[in-house]
Amino acid sequence: MSKNLAVVLVILSATASAAATTELVNMLKTHSVSGYRVYTTLKDKSIFDFFSKTTTNGGRIGAISTAVHESLHKVDSELTDAARKTGDIRNNFVFFLVDGSQASISSTPPDEKGGQTELEPSSIAHAEAEKLGSDIISAYAKTYLAGEMGKQKFDSILDELNAYAHDARVVSDLAAGLRETRRINPGLQIMIIFCGLYIERVKADFPATWRAVKNGADFQKGLKLLYSQALDELRAACTSKYSGTEKEVLRLALGKRITGAWEAALGTGATAHAAAAARTCGILQVKPDTVIR
Repeated sequence: MSKNLAVVLVILSATASAAATTELVNMLKTHSVSGYRVYTTLKDKSIFDFFSKTTTNGGRIGAISTAVHESLHKVDSELTDAARKTGDIRNNFVFFLVDGSQASISSTPPDEKGGQTELEPSSIAHAEAEKLGSDIISAYAKTYLAGEMGKQKFDSILDELNAYAHDARVVSDLAAGLRETRRINPGLQIMIIFCGLYIERVKADFPATWRAVKNGADFQKGLKLLYSQALDELRAACTSKYSGTEKEVLRLALGKRITGAWEAALGTGATAHAAAAARTCGILQVKPDTVIR
């Protein structure tokens, strides 16, 4: 192959790749307000370009929703860095929500003596997740609750909860707009479960952290916004095409044990919201298999 031909092929490949990305961005702009908002808020667009080109599962919808999901992590990080530079919320993590607003969670919530409490690592929920006996939950647990991810704090699971909420919204929007079959992704309900298990462990075994979570007004506000958003997007994404395994995961996410943990952290309202989601999705809430202490 001549050098000139090689150069031409590289240029053609780059042009085709750019055109493909532009097509996906235009789909997002046309059919998903929230997804396109993530794209336009993102300062470094390279992450969207990368995942929109390399994602092979779920066709166009899978490529776009995955690109938005991963871009959302970057947006959260960019907003967090910008907020911390002001010094006003030095230890907070900022979440960009589906409606375009923001929520924040302190990574060192105040304790009752005016000091600060370090949140426990995500790994404290790993053992309980494995006990649920679900292969798909176990697979997600190995990714998010073990290894390097497991060493990160609660805000890392909440960041995934937020990203999967955006993911679900984009999938719903694009499926409706493009009249294509919705790609079922259990990530949102699994993150609801992981957060619930984390809260359960903190309440049972880490009293100082539990008091900080319960008494921190900003922490409570941010947590409520993220949980409410997750349930709203879960309701909007409900479909009759869930497999048996996916229905079991959904039942766990909206069941008495996980909902009870969220209710213990947030107070009244969590149970009613989860029950409404369960009714919308045609899922009966299951009884708790563990008493939440």
